[in-house]
Amino acid sequence: MRPVVICPSPGSFTEKLSEIDIEWKIASLPTLSKGSSPTRIDFLKKWTKYGVGIIKLVYWLKRYRADIVHTNTIFPVGGALAAKLLGLPHIWQVREILSAPYYRFVLPRDNIRKLIRRLSHKVICISRTVEKDFVLDPSDSKTVVIYNALEMDSFDTIRKEPGKNSIVIGTVGNIRELKRQHLIPELVQGMTSRSRDLAFEWHIYGRVSGGSEKYFDDLIEKIKKMGLESYCFYKGFCEKEEIYSRLDIMVHTGAYEAFGRTFIEAMAAGIPVVAFDSGAVTETVINGETGFIIEDGDSTGMMNMVTRLVEDRELRKRIGLKGKSHVANRFQHRRYVNQILEVYESVLTTLEVTQE
Repeated sequence: MRPVVICPSPGSFTEKLSEIDIEWKIASLPTLSKGSSPTRIDFLKKWTKYGVGIIKLVYWLKRYRADIVHTNTIFPVGGALAAKLLGLPHIWQVREILSAPYYRFVLPRDNIRKLIRRLSHKVICISRTVEKDFVLDPSDSKTVVIYNALEMDSFDTIRKEPGKNSIVIGTVGNIRELKRQHLIPELVQGMTSRSRDLAFEWHIYGRVSGGSEKYFDDLIEKIKKMGLESYCFYKGFCEKEEIYSRLDIMVHTGAYEAFGRTFIEAMAAGIPVVAFDSGAVTETVINGETGFIIEDGDSTGMMNMVTRLVEDRELRKRIGLKGKSHVANRFQHRRYVNQILEVYESVLTTLEVTQE
């Protein structure tokens, strides 16, 4: 197999592709996401770029004699359109819960479901939660669930920072309302009110998402107003080695989690996870074994469980070890690759049979 990856812009991802000798190209392609309301001139400029992007993509697909096209998220529709024009099989990987209210689409959600299905030979969903949300007809055989995965070797080399005086709790994810980082100050205040002897820090990791600047500013102001600067620290974007070498507990406050990659990353690093029961959390975390799942919205329950983990070193260790074993058994990178290849082979074999 010789992949060629089409990206909207160069960056850290294209740098990594170059490091492993995978060819990549840049193209602006039409999207199902609804942006801001542009002027007529901006609209024409945007769709001119999209048109050029489709032409480039069709050319590359012909040049490289592509056998299959794989779109890796629900938003870009260009790959599906180019595949349709050339009569190539198309796989669409859905990584999002379409019904989540924060997405803004150019079409009604049911129409997007129908469009994705119509333009795809197979639809890969990254969790059963995503599949259940996507499928309109329960008898639909076009979808398959393939969980995200990790290369465990990269986590086996992570070592805890020596000499820490405090337990480090961490929240990892882009800073935006759906991640509900605004709950953190109340959780921290509840923990300090319960016991002033608790020695902990709460690190907040993640980029500030576009359009979430005010949400971030309000979060920082809230921390200051509540006098929690000595407990809460915004760390920005950091590489996983830096994050998980510091953390003792990972807490996820977000909603509508389509899979929860940070859950399996934390578990792979031997870190217990505490999360609200929202989205696909129950598909990655085993409650009471590899982490703890709290009823969504139960901030008191979340606070109590995090406090318990801060106080109980042996519990942290036991849950962390089980989490590491769980990820190694269920979310291995090689299994993921094999499952994707099986989908490719199945689609191509089915097409060959129908064309005979």
